[in-house]
Amino acid sequence: MQDANVTPKDSKLRKHFQRLKLKQTLKKTPQKAGVDVTDVKLNSSITVHDGHINTSGLPQQWQQALKATFGLPPQLCTVSKVPGYFSRIPCVLEDMKLMLRNKDGFKSEGIFRLAPDKSSFDNFKAAISSGSDYKNLNPDINCMANLIKVWFRDLPVPILQMTKASEVAAAVRANSEEDIVEIFLGIPEPHKSILLWLLDVCVEVVSYSEYNRMSSKAMAIVVAPNLYKTPAFDPTDMNSSLAAIQLSKDYTVFCTMLIAWRVRMHAESLPVHNNSSTATHSEPKISEYKASEPKISENNISEPRIASEPKIS
Repeated sequence: MQDANVTPKDSKLRKHFQRLKLKQTLKKTPQKAGVDVTDVKLNSSITVHDGHINTSGLPQQWQQALKATFGLPPQLCTVSKVPGYFSRIPCVLEDMKLMLRNKDGFKSEGIFRLAPDKSSFDNFKAAISSGSDYKNLNPDINCMANLIKVWFRDLPVPILQMTKASEVAAAVRANSEEDIVEIFLGIPEPHKSILLWLLDVCVEVVSYSEYNRMSSKAMAIVVAPNLYKTPAFDPTDMNSSLAAIQLSKDYTVFCTMLIAWRVRMHAESLPVHNNSSTATHSEPKISEYKASEPKISENNISEPRIASEPKIS
């Protein structure tokens, strides 16, 4: 048997593959005297073409895990090139946005705030995770909106965990949009592009606020809790509880200011920051962004409750 095209680097994984193949061989081939069946190698391959992951020879459980869609790092998701973003965007996110748009979901009152029917949501999520053609399904618009939030919530490392809470708190205290944007620009790819994509979804929702009653602040309140994890704290310890509440407030204000900044960028048609040295446009200095609406501070945003939304998985 030839060597595998791609073999796991981790010795434990290699041994796991060998044991699986050995068991399969013993079941299919009768043991004969003098035959050594201990030196078994597994032929397997993993290729990525145009953002799609193709596997061959992997155990069925592993192939199913790669179809899970939720709870995977962005690098393992099926992605597609979306104009305006440096990195590719997970297909399931872009599909949900387009399905929402086709159903006029962005105009629906309370979109992204209202919870869907749990049974309907669980069935829809299961269909996506199984690799079914979910585009032919007809889910409720709140299922699609909530699915976007859950995708971000289920990331192994939430995107805003890649920022320093102390820097976010300082920027919020200073009410500095420039500092807020600098923190955002420091998030590594592909996470920065994916967060920018989410901000643009928020902008589209806010553009229909006359119908859906969802402002930048309202969107930040429902989206922000899915982008970070509150550290474990002792509810009987007042200082610990207050610190957790303050962290929640800081990240909510952080997201509110980012959405407002992105709204202004769309209005002024300013180019997006790009890490690529081959970018065809130049990024204007942050100081050139002209404020078109009042600055947002933690004093004029309602205090969010920790885990105020029921978690639907």
